[in-house]
Amino acid sequence: MNSPERQSTRFAEWNIESGGFEGYDVTSLSPHFLPEIIEGIRSFHADFVTLVDTFRWDSLYSQEQLQTMFKYKHAYCINLNDDRLKKLGHNNGITVLSNSDTVKFQTVSLGTRDAIKTSLKIDDKPVDIFSVYLDDVAEKRRMQQLAALMQHIEPGKHTIITGDFNSLADRDIEYVQKTFQRIYRYLPRRLKHRVYSVESKIAHRGTIQLIKSHGFVDMAASNVQPITPTKKFSRLISPFLRFDYAFGTPNIVVASTWVVRGDLFDRTSDHYPFIVDINAK
Repeated sequence: MNSPERQSTRFAEWNIESGGFEGYDVTSLSPHFLPEIIEGIRSFHADFVTLVDTFRWDSLYSQEQLQTMFKYKHAYCINLNDDRLKKLGHNNGITVLSNSDTVKFQTVSLGTRDAIKTSLKIDDKPVDIFSVYLDDVAEKRRMQQLAALMQHIEPGKHTIITGDFNSLADRDIEYVQKTFQRIYRYLPRRLKHRVYSVESKIAHRGTIQLIKSHGFVDMAASNVQPITPTKKFSRLISPFLRFDYAFGTPNIVVASTWVVRGDLFDRTSDHYPFIVDINAK
């Protein structure tokens, strides 16, 4: 699974925002930003990729089409199967891509929505990777989904949980609160409600604490960087939030981690992707 030019396995996560469409559009036959998404993913040179919010991809593309499109050996795509989102008309999804020689995919239930479990090998060690997109409204529901996920984890096994958690770590709270105070008064009215929805998540946090209480380690802890918003959201605001994470068991060793920025990613999504190079000990 490792690329010949490096000794670690490269892992990437990216929330691509409404499947690359300009919104939750149910009529277009192809995502507006698909060329940018393809170019961006190929630039990662990642062995494994988690894509969050792949809206409609499960109905638009077959596994074989995704493999060909992104030039990966394996691909797996699901919708979240979330009744609340179905009523809103945008049942978001998750897609994973892998170049592992041997890989097994499984859809797992988190109670009110689904996630993907990928089983493969890193450094000849069996590893489970859970790709998640937790609830975007209620912290209580996010914690319930995470508690359900823990039922699928094998004790002692190398495990990674990654995706958009829609929650904040304690270490980010003070910085985020100060940023809110500074920028809120200058925002156009059309953006204020989106910022308020983020602020409500700060008041009811616990998801990140819960995952850490199960022994998982923030894989970006040595190089924490904000991931959202990008300039696509607003050119008035620099990134100051981190909703996307990768957590690993202590037997996952992080070689390096960074957030990928640039004009292509500013045009494509309101989240930047992040990359982690890892080994299994």
